[in-house]
Amino acid sequence: MRSAGCRCDVCPFAKDGKPDRYVLASGSKTEPSGVVVLGDGPSKEGVKVGEVLHPGSQTGEEFTALLAEAGIVRDDLLIVPAWACVKPELTKDVDERAAVEACRPLVDFQLKDVPKDTPVLLMGKWATRSVDGREKGLFSTRGFRDDKWRLGDERRKEKEDDSD
Repeated sequence: MRSAGCRCDVCPFAKDGKPDRYVLASGSKTEPSGVVVLGDGPSKEGVKVGEVLHPGSQTGEEFTALLAEAGIVRDDLLIVPAWACVKPELTKDVDERAAVEACRPLVDFQLKDVPKDTPVLLMGKWATRSVDGREKGLFSTRGFRDDKWRLGDERRKEKEDDSD
């Protein structure tokens, strides 16, 4: 994960500066069927099966049922965690914020082969923060963004330059 630029040395969920019980992206890495799903980090159960939003968790069950209802095959999606390592039971926002910042290069690395025009479904405030650096929840950030809002550091910098 360090080769992807992950900053495990500053992540509160890492152990001794190294990844601890982690999950990487799952699903179709280069040809996701129309959408990338970016969620929070993995649960303890997710680490055991190697997936975020896995069907064994309550959120994963609901997510999988909604996909089935829409006729979407889960394995056709690319599902990426906002941070890689499982978090402790009691975690503060400051820890999740630090984990998102530490893993942002890893998120970008996992998305590098995805076509640039692929829509990204952001599943909450930590997913949003991992992409654009802002801490907004689903109720305050929804809908589509303009073409300046893109994945990856160079496109994030373009947006910042345009707003100056």
